[in-house]
Amino acid sequence: MKRTGTKDVKEKPNPTRESLVLIVDDDPTARDLIRVTLSREGHHLVYAANGSQALAKARELTPDLILLDVMMPDINGFEVCRRLRTDPLLGQVPIVMITALTDRDARLQGIEAGADDFISKPLDPAELRARVRTITRLNRYRLLRERAVFEQLVKVLPDGLVITDAEGVVQLVNPTMLRMLAVDEEGDVVGKELLTFVAPQGSAALSTCIRDVVAAAPEATQAETWFIRSDGKRFAAEINARHLTWQGEPAAQIIVRDATERKLAEEKLHAYAQQQTALYTIASTVAASSLKPDELLADALDVVLNVLDADAGWVVLPGSTEETPSRVVASRAVPASLLADGTPPTSDKLAQAGLREHVSIPLSAGDGVLGVMEIAWRQPYSCTEADRSLLTAISQQLGLALRNAQLYQSALQVDRLQVLNELDQALVATLDPQEVAHIALHRIAEALDAPTGTLLLIPPHPNAGVEIFTVNGERIEAPPCDDLPRRLRDSREALLLSGDKLSQIAFSCELVEQWGSSALVIPVRDEDDLVALLALGGRPDSRPFTDEERALAQAVASRARQAIQNARLYQTSRQTSARLTT
Repeated sequence: MKRTGTKDVKEKPNPTRESLVLIVDDDPTARDLIRVTLSREGHHLVYAANGSQALAKARELTPDLILLDVMMPDINGFEVCRRLRTDPLLGQVPIVMITALTDRDARLQGIEAGADDFISKPLDPAELRARVRTITRLNRYRLLRERAVFEQLVKVLPDGLVITDAEGVVQLVNPTMLRMLAVDEEGDVVGKELLTFVAPQGSAALSTCIRDVVAAAPEATQAETWFIRSDGKRFAAEINARHLTWQGEPAAQIIVRDATERKLAEEKLHAYAQQQTALYTIASTVAASSLKPDELLADALDVVLNVLDADAGWVVLPGSTEETPSRVVASRAVPASLLADGTPPTSDKLAQAGLREHVSIPLSAGDGVLGVMEIAWRQPYSCTEADRSLLTAISQQLGLALRNAQLYQSALQVDRLQVLNELDQALVATLDPQEVAHIALHRIAEALDAPTGTLLLIPPHPNAGVEIFTVNGERIEAPPCDDLPRRLRDSREALLLSGDKLSQIAFSCELVEQWGSSALVIPVRDEDDLVALLALGGRPDSRPFTDEERALAQAVASRARQAIQNARLYQTSRQTSARLTT
């Protein structure tokens, strides 16, 4: 044994040393004759007096040649030869059988048992020396050749190779493994426990792997672990271990393959899958959200906080002009004191609130930045390359969604202005209250795609009847409506009423309309007095009236009120003029 590193390392086979010859014979005289004959040939001689001793000595010493007597009392030479040939470590050791049997059948039996050669008794010393010299020389050349092939394979093996004993102590390591560990000298690894070079979280897996294969596991054992290089850096490795007999004792042959690139590819694939999942979640949220920019950004902020596992966030949009300050349009988990003035909080204020880290996500569309989403954490946050890629994708996705929402709002505004402009042009052409009512009702019902619509003109005198106009061009005179619900009489905003309640308001007027499950009712007021009711309905449940449509209907109702007032004043003026002339 020799000491290398920190543990005992078994001496490697040396084919250039003196040959070890095991002499097996139950006759002491015969053993002495062989000893005298070979003692000057430079061989190292060991002896066994029977078959059992022969097997034990052979397993202990792994001789270069066995001289085996056939006729022994416990186990004969043929049986010993057969058993040696089935041993993985001893199966290639040359065996010369010494026999007094000269018949052909005995020699055939020896050949079948695995003998390489025969020497007959009584021994001829010259023949014995010549046979032993020739066989040991040929065996030495064979071992040298096999050793050279083995060493060459070990050197050119693209993967790392380590052989450890049953305790996990490194007995052999190839150049590839030394390069993996960033080690120059073999002695820096051989003789040390392999676990010395393994990261703590991977030690258990590798230890189990070595234990299983040393216990003569029939199949190769695979595992994954992390090795530590001499510079402190780690690398992932795939382990493939097999049982091996090394210097006569069970050992583990371990193939180490650097899995860093595979791990990186897996991490990138995992990060990509997470990114796509996050973007799909954001896209789904945006698609289901309102097309109002503020509401859309509030919904998106909730999703982004969840995706990034953040603690707080807010969204800032620029003012409508350069003089107008930026404004916070949505926020989550941000202390109210930080947003009291409606402007974005400063870094100092965030730190005082316990928000230690934050990142800014510009909401980009094309070459412009439409706003900024700020995300904050209470704990330190390390932004990885995958995170940066995700933030860039979120920036582009939300920026595009915000641009679309703004464009949609602009388009709605254009449509609204067009409807109101056309209404104004139509109303200017008449001073007849009934015609004003027909025009206003027709225009708004067409703009909102409402199949059913009614405009009730409430006269200024309480006892006068009600005029009801429908989208079909009908005009109906009804009795005074004294039973209008207080909710309608006092309201100044548009209301949504069920069809049943609206039919009740269709009041005593025998009007039968298909309103659907809900209808939009807009009170038209002249200061404190209710002058008209605009009701629209008949749309399916899947198309409820939106806030934008309610705002448009409110604007139409306001213009209709003014036009009706003007028409009534004109009518009153004509009536007054007529009385004066008569």
